Amino acid sequence: MEVFGKKHPRINDEPMRQDTQFDIASLTKVVAGLTIVFHLIERGRLQLDQPVAEVLPDWTEPRVTIRHLLQHTSGLKADHPTKYEGFNPEAIYRDLMQSPLQSTPGTKRVYSDLGMMLLYYVCSSVMDISYEDYFIHHVARPLSLKDTTFLPNRLKPIAATEYDLVRGGYKHGIVHDEKAERMGGVSAHAGLFSTASDLLTFLSMIKNDGAKRFEAALVREAKAGLGFEASGTTYRHTGFTGVHMWGDDSHDLRAVLLTNRVHFGRQVSIQSLRKQVDDAIKQKWASATSDSPNRNIDYK
Repeated sequence: MEVFGKKHPRINDEPMRQDTQFDIASLTKVVAGLTIVFHLIERGRLQLDQPVAEVLPDWTEPRVTIRHLLQHTSGLKADHPTKYEGFNPEAIYRDLMQSPLQSTPGTKRVYSDLGMMLLYYVCSSVMDISYEDYFIHHVARPLSLKDTTFLPNRLKPIAATEYDLVRGGYKHGIVHDEKAERMGGVSAHAGLFSTASDLLTFLSMIKNDGAKRFEAALVREAKAGLGFEASGTTYRHTGFTGVHMWGDDSHDLRAVLLTNRVHFGRQVSIQSLRKQVDDAIKQKWASATSDSPNRNIDYK
């Protein structure tokens, strides 16, 4: 594992460490959102093709299922144009319950934060403890994800993200996504902080069809596109803050890249960096084997 740079160069000169936690943004959708659904399904509290309205009566659209939310085919739009400025958690919930569909459920894939926010409320409604505690007890601890959490301890090494004009400083240990922050720092679409080591452990679980921690059939659906972007035996997910991870089961490859692309503003792009890093991983693998990975990964 390679570690470069500094945790927050405009705050101090502490070097990056292997246990530095990053805001993993939308990787939360699979590391927490997907796995929590799996656990609730296995406990008989949810069903994959269950209508959301059966679980959450305030949601009145009967055609949307939990599968649709995970597949991003619910018909909900991608995001809220105002990012819920000035909203509190209760107001966000009320607004979300009234969100109109943009297309018929199951007919069009639109990568949607709103869909995963809805999933957060679905899951929370059938839990006996908070969403963040449920993740720790039923996902993080069983999988030995020792540095993956919502609401991290800010005394630990954490990479700062974007400069916050309101606070007058860089976000450090506070979720970068505004919607998740206004929800209290916890959601199914964003909010997790993690390390490269923990994410590789997570990918190993996915590669091993749940590693007896989750039902193998459900994890195989994930690798086929339930939550992940999938192509052949390759599955991947990215995050807005500059993170991504992928696995290729046919070549036993797993890769995690944690960067901080928003530190100097949201206009920074790392599309080419992602491709260069992943190509270098595949080339290094090919040089050590007689076979060569031949699957291309799409970069957006």
